[in-house]
Amino acid sequence: MNPLSLSMATFAVSTIYIVWQNYRQLMARRERILRERVTYMLWCAANQEEYDESLSQC
Repeated sequence: MNPLSLSMATFAVSTIYIVWQNYRQLMARRERILRERVTYMLWCAANQEEYDESLSQC
């Protein structure tokens, strides 16, 4: 068998694997950022509610 065809197959598999890994990392990063934003939004909403309650008691 031609050694060039074996190295091309290895190169193709390696390229597909690297592209897949980069895609997975990108999706994980996007999900983490979304979770951080939702957490911050909920934290701000909870603090706003406490702030509104303290104003109504005056």
